[in-house]
Amino acid sequence: MKIQYDNKADAIYIKLGVGSIDHTIKINRKLFVDVDKKNNVLGIELVAASTQVALKTLGKISLDIPVMA
Repeated sequence: MKIQYDNKADAIYIKLGVGSIDHTIKINRKLFVDVDKKNNVLGIELVAASTQVALKTLGKISLDIPVMA
């Protein structure tokens, strides 16, 4: 897992796997999940990150993501 913060975009990207992104699932207006063709999660993007996460705690982030059936 690799966590990156882009201060210009104010976005956090959490890379969970390797592969080609097939599509992105919009969970809500600030949370997006990148998946491959088999719906394996490759990454998670959190936009407007500074309004949701204390940036000094990037190494200690815990996210609850709803399961989509």
